[in-house]
Amino acid sequence: MIQFAWVISALWLQEVSLPLSEYEALWRRVHPSEFQVNDEREAAIIERADVQMTIDKDRVRLKTKYRIRVVHKQKVRLSLGSGRLVSIDSHGSAIFVERSDDTNQWVVDEEAGVYDVSADMVLPLTPLTSTARASSQIEWLAPVAGAIRVQLKLPEDMEIACDKGGVMLEGDSPILIAESGEPLILHVGNRRQQEEQQPFSYRAQVTASDSVARTRRQIRTQINLIKQGGEWQPLVIQLPEGAELARIEAPDEVGHTVEESRLTVNVPVGFGRICDLGLVFRLEPTQSFLNLVPTPEGAVQTEWLVGTLIEGDGLLVLVDSGRTQIVNNTDELITRINQTFSRFHARGSQVSDFGTALEAQTSDALAEWSVEWSETAELLALRIDTAHVRVTLGSAGHALYQVWFEVFNNGAGRLDFMLPEGAQWTKVMRDQTVVQAAQLGRSISVPLRAAPETKQIVFCSAIVPLDLPNEGSFRLALPACSAPMAQVRLALISPPGFKLKASADKPNRQFAPPSHAEIMFPQGFEEVAYGWNAMASQLEPVTIDVDVKNTRDGWL
Repeated sequence: MIQFAWVISALWLQEVSLPLSEYEALWRRVHPSEFQVNDEREAAIIERADVQMTIDKDRVRLKTKYRIRVVHKQKVRLSLGSGRLVSIDSHGSAIFVERSDDTNQWVVDEEAGVYDVSADMVLPLTPLTSTARASSQIEWLAPVAGAIRVQLKLPEDMEIACDKGGVMLEGDSPILIAESGEPLILHVGNRRQQEEQQPFSYRAQVTASDSVARTRRQIRTQINLIKQGGEWQPLVIQLPEGAELARIEAPDEVGHTVEESRLTVNVPVGFGRICDLGLVFRLEPTQSFLNLVPTPEGAVQTEWLVGTLIEGDGLLVLVDSGRTQIVNNTDELITRINQTFSRFHARGSQVSDFGTALEAQTSDALAEWSVEWSETAELLALRIDTAHVRVTLGSAGHALYQVWFEVFNNGAGRLDFMLPEGAQWTKVMRDQTVVQAAQLGRSISVPLRAAPETKQIVFCSAIVPLDLPNEGSFRLALPACSAPMAQVRLALISPPGFKLKASADKPNRQFAPPSHAEIMFPQGFEEVAYGWNAMASQLEPVTIDVDVKNTRDGWL
């Protein structure tokens, strides 16, 4: 008897393998109710639900597209989520809806495959009386789906917040990521009513175009006042000192008064969020000047965008940028702020202040400019605003010269320039296009486009013989041109073990790379940059001091 029991136990401990279909049949006989539930869940699922939730003043409309995957044919029910059903579109498939008080369900009885169906539903917008300001609530039971994405559409004066369930992604069109089968509660409020309950605050954007000619100077300014909260109150704008106000452009319903150097603007209640003003000032002509801009008092944030344009036969030079930031995409930025100012000189500067407006209106806040007029009344046929010179020195007796000229052509047919003795030209380009340049000795002639007041980039590169001394100094030759160069940007790149330094009269600065430039130099090389105002067509050689550090540090 004991031996027989031992045999039975041994047989029971042996592993038994069955095909999957036979194993499922066996499990179904042992656990019929559990298998039925599991089988129903796996027979079909909602893979994705894309919901467009449009919120009006008194209702919420849900337009949902469902993607249903049927694993095997069996009649199952899938939750659509809550809402009063308006219409469905099953695209001819055997998928229909069972309605109930709590939720709606898809009834699926189709062959295996993927099916796209859609439904329109409506939810009530329930007013809330317990809150301090008028608001409403939306309660929605999300469908049972693998992924649920809700795109919200609501009027401009409405704001929405997620109180329970889901994650809201901020943006121009808010998006909700809802939880599968979980309730979602949203609060909807009127943004205008909320702003009216706040104290008055505003921010300002000031765009100024400074035009300088031989006999006159004019500043045209556009001021955008953007209300952030509360109701409009009288605003005071400090006008530039020494500037004569020639004209004011304002909406008809906006009143204004001028007393000495203060402009008071009276914007009526309910005017809107943005008030635009246009101002024109006149000043005496001058050769050196600061940008002058109106200053709105009490603004939460003030942003200035200023540009200077020379009219006539002058060369404009940026003497000091102050605490401004040079704007490379000036046209794009000005167009974004206000369409009125779509034409500015390429040199523009922007200064932002996040305290009060007066904190940024100091003597060193905005840019300082100077203008050099020609001795005759003829317009300069050719001028170079900036010459970028990059010299990469090697320790084997050669240097690579790369030069970018920012050229403005007002009638000249070509630009002539030359590099140091012994230069071997490798490439000449104009606006990223290789051109056939004429060469006579060390002189190179590059044809220019006939495009008045349009910047052209002339680029050249050359290999120049140059011995880099182990100690002391040497004279670095710079290019000469057939047109005056207003500003020079010199970059020196030294090989490992050497450190270069220009003479004391050349200030060390950091500059953005020139247009169309792809700047690369070998690993271990060091760069130092210098800049100065030249106003000359022939650049004097620069004295460079050499410091050898590859062996000296080791010996010490």
